[in-house]
Order: sequence, then structure tokens, then C-alpha cells
Amino acid sequence: MLWRFLPFVVMWSIWLERNLRKFEGKEKSRASVMASIKAFFFWWSKAAKDLSGISLESLMVKWKETINGPIG
Repeated sequence: MLWRFLPFVVMWSIWLERNLRKFEGKEKSRASVMASIKAFFFWWSKAAKDLSGISLESLMVKWKETINGPIG
């Protein structure tokens, strides 16, 4: 169920980065965009109750282990 959010999170994050560049003349680093993707993924999944028991810190630091673990 977690994977259903990922395409939308990636598209949303790219859209926000595009708007930042186009309208504000600013640019985030690749690492910052990835952090945004992970944070949006966490909050959207949390709202759907798919990440109960998982902390944002755990998701940010242990992305692969959290996503590929028993809940993914």
C-alpha cells in the first residue's frame, strides 16, 4: 500500500521544485528535493495510516530499510 503514494509524491515534489525555479528564481539541491520527497511520503502515508509506528526520522535516515521492511 505504501507504494501507491510514491508516484504522486515524486510528481508533487518535482512540481513544487519547478515552481520554485520558474517563479522565484531559486533552486534546491538534489539532497533537499529527496528530503522533501521523503517527508511528503511520510506525511501522506501517515494520514492514510500506512506508516503507524514509523517515525519521520527513521524514514529519513533508514529510507530503504523502512520502505522495504515488513510494512512495505
